[in-house]
Amino acid sequence: MSDVHIVMRSDGSRFWRRRRPRSRPASLWDGGMGVSMNDDELRVEITRITYDYVRWLLVCLPALLFVVTTLTALQQGELERSISAYYGGPVRDIFVGALFAIAACLVAYQGVGLLEDYALNGAGFYAVFVALVPTGFGELMDELQRNPTPDGL
Repeated sequence: MSDVHIVMRSDGSRFWRRRRPRSRPASLWDGGMGVSMNDDELRVEITRITYDYVRWLLVCLPALLFVVTTLTALQQGELERSISAYYGGPVRDIFVGALFAIAACLVAYQGVGLLEDYALNGAGFYAVFVALVPTGFGELMDELQRNPTPDGL
């Protein structure tokens, strides 16, 4: 029974099919096509999939940050003067986490040329810098010392 498995068709019906022996036990998922890849093809495919996920993260993380800051602005009734100003409010954890994740994606993403690669690495470094040292840090710390937030900071 181990050499037979159930296959689901697009219309929802099922049928039994014999498993094809694989030429390589450790190959990338091939969609049931039984295609084997050599090491170079496998490495290229893994790199392509990784870059697809990094690209999606570079779209979704700023979108998440935009949605959270917009909802916070609607709740507070005012828009902050800069994105770093959200560091002092209830969005701090999401803000710092999203910027760190964006920075990691920018550094991991390899540019087409050397100049683009350096620019992406620099942008990743500055994203971490913005996450750790927001605008008006001294005034923000003074304000938090005078009026502590509910989380104790």
